[in-house]
Amino acid sequence: MGKAIAEEWQKVPDEKKAVLQEQYEKEMAIWKPKWAAYKLTPGYKEFFEIKTDWIDARARKKLQKKMTVDCPKRAKSGYMLFAGSIREKVMEEVKAQNLGLGEAGKRISEAWNALSEYQKAKYAEESARQKNSIRCRLP
Repeated sequence: MGKAIAEEWQKVPDEKKAVLQEQYEKEMAIWKPKWAAYKLTPGYKEFFEIKTDWIDARARKKLQKKMTVDCPKRAKSGYMLFAGSIREKVMEEVKAQNLGLGEAGKRISEAWNALSEYQKAKYAEESARQKNSIRCRLP
């Protein structure tokens, strides 16, 4: 949008630009004192505090993201550990039959549902061990 406006502005003759600039300066001469007076009102002060808090929160979020970039990601669930263990085999089968990724997900899900509760518990325990071992502290 900005590029399109800049292109159109380039097409405007210099005489017209001078007239528009004068009009702009007259309006700014009226607006600037009003803006200065508004900045002294309690409404502006309240708005400015809210805006500052919002900017600070955003900066904190960016900083935390930057500081934790090398931290390990969240631990995988038991299902995701299981899926990772059979994914290659399932993907080979799916490719051999010219099926899509949706079919691969369906087959992994069916294999998970076919597991006994004891087997699922093994994956859940591994997931819990991983969750306990993941630690990342901000400096």
